[in-house]
Amino acid sequence: MIVFCLADVGCEAGSFSGCFRKDPTFVDLGEIFCSDTGAEGHYVKKWEMPSAPSISRFDEYLEFLRGDERHFYWLDIKFHDLNRFNPPQFDLSDPPLIIQRIVDKRDAILLVDWANPLRGACFKIQSLEIKSSHVEKSEGKAGYREVTNTSLTISTIRSAIKRRGTFRVVENYLVNHKNVFRLDYEAILEGDDATAVRAALGNWIGVSILSESDSRYRINDWPSWFDLDLARSVLEGTSAHWWAT
Repeated sequence: MIVFCLADVGCEAGSFSGCFRKDPTFVDLGEIFCSDTGAEGHYVKKWEMPSAPSISRFDEYLEFLRGDERHFYWLDIKFHDLNRFNPPQFDLSDPPLIIQRIVDKRDAILLVDWANPLRGACFKIQSLEIKSSHVEKSEGKAGYREVTNTSLTISTIRSAIKRRGTFRVVENYLVNHKNVFRLDYEAILEGDDATAVRAALGNWIGVSILSESDSRYRINDWPSWFDLDLARSVLEGTSAHWWAT
């Protein structure tokens, strides 16, 4: 069985797949299209390199995984990779080829987003800043990149609006797909229902051995650089006003 985790950058799919790491039938293949130097994704490294992207090759990859009936394969695909096999002139009114393949085979899809996309955007930017700081320190540089609260807050709001729009497009592609589990990022990590949510997700996948979620992925408050008052004033009067609460 294949489980596709479709999410935007900054949803930390590892916090979801990590709930099942103790089950011997569960295989987390991670972000399969990741192409960072020295950290190529499973598909890119094992099936694509050094060839050019090919949808027929990807079809072979999926059939290979489906042929293993003893395991549940977890494939993390970011929204920006969904058009990987489409031509440059791809019409956004049609589902990307990857989604077409998933829907045709009725594969399981976990569709993930933040309930509050503004917090998701903060988490993404903060994660990038932390990584940048580590790199700069290792190279003997100053460390944290200097930015003003105003500019970073505005860019965060823009990112939140964009990520919610992208999610809605992907969600619309899957409106008639019956094998979808829709989940907010916060639900599996926070609140009294988090254990029940993890159990429901495991039951849907068919994995019964659950692990605790990783607390490192939680964001409990607004980052110190985020200007909450500015965000409230920008979003006031819009349908997204509650994001800054």
